[in-house]
Formats: sequence, structure tokens, C-alpha cells
Amino acid sequence: ASYQLGILVWQQGDITRAHRYMAESLECFQTAGNSVMRGPVMMRLGTVLALQGDYAAANMYLWKSVAICEELGDKLRASSVLT
Repeated sequence: ASYQLGILVWQQGDITRAHRYMAESLECFQTAGNSVMRGPVMMRLGTVLALQGDYAAANMYLWKSVAICEELGDKLRASSVLT
């Protein structure tokens, strides 16, 4: 639910709340051991951080997202992060 709320408020232009929901979502997926969703959440979180001007943190999350997607064989998502 946090992931979807993050996307919704992002689309509404509320980047601060999107960041909070995405970070909460990532924590939930990590706690649950859900590797499949960690990559996409990190990609979105990285993008939100870039929009907030935190380029160092954005870069870290985006590259972690690529690594997770590649590890899972998800070339489509890995390539979308790199473009």
C-alpha cells in the first residue's frame, strides 16, 4: 500500500510525501524479504531523491536497483533505470 500511495502522491506533485511512502515501502519489502519489489522501489526512491536534489543518495539507490534487477534477471527494469 505504501508503494502505491507513494506513486499516487508523486503524480499529484507531493514529492516530500512520495519520498516518505517510498522509504516506508522499501523498509516493508526488506523486512519481508521481498527481493522482487526492492528493485522497483529503489528505482522510484532514487528518482524521488533526485527530484529533491539529493543526487548522491539518488545515485546510490538507482545503482542498487540496477544490481537487484540484474541479480533477479529482470533486464527490462534494469535497463529502464539506466536510461
